[in-house]
Amino acid sequence: MSLTDHLLSATSRFLYNPELPPPSNPGPQKGQVKAYDEIKKVTFENIGNLFANIEPGPLLDILDRLFVGLLAGVGAQKLCVPGTAYYHAIQLC
Repeated sequence: MSLTDHLLSATSRFLYNPELPPPSNPGPQKGQVKAYDEIKKVTFENIGNLFANIEPGPLLDILDRLFVGLLAGVGAQKLCVPGTAYYHAIQLC
């Protein structure tokens, strides 16, 4: 049996186990999940937890909004640094 076959069979056994009962509470139905937004949120929560010992909650949400504003402000400055809006505008002239 090749490694690929072994991994596929192990993964399929893990993902589908008929002996397990269905979840009693699947959680709130959010409708369509925006993967990019959810990944950004989880990543920011992990960074806050690992580097600053800040648990997910209202404080981390405030820091997230401030960080987004900081990045927008840095990108709008008249810095001739690659990646900024000003640098791209100068390249067009």
